[in-house]
Amino acid sequence: MAWTARFLGVGLANLVNIFNPEMIIIGGGLSKLGNLLLEPAVKVVAERAFPLLNRAVRFVASPLGDDATILGAAAFALHKGKSRKPSPSHDRD
Repeated sequence: MAWTARFLGVGLANLVNIFNPEMIIIGGGLSKLGNLLLEPAVKVVAERAFPLLNRAVRFVASPLGDDATILGAAAFALHKGKSRKPSPSHDRD
């Protein structure tokens, strides 16, 4: 578990340093582990991220748990479906 938390923290620190997000939401199976995984990972972020960026970001567990992935995929599909324009007909008379 410590190994996983360490490498999760390294990845999160990279995200913080590159994108400067206000919040990072941990979802899916990882969110079930809660603070057991998140607290050590956040400590690694504090060691590796730029201090100013680290102070600005919040880490939270998703309340959607395992449903986060499927709900995100469904929302993406609905959004893509609404934004598509019908293609012109290629039928010739």
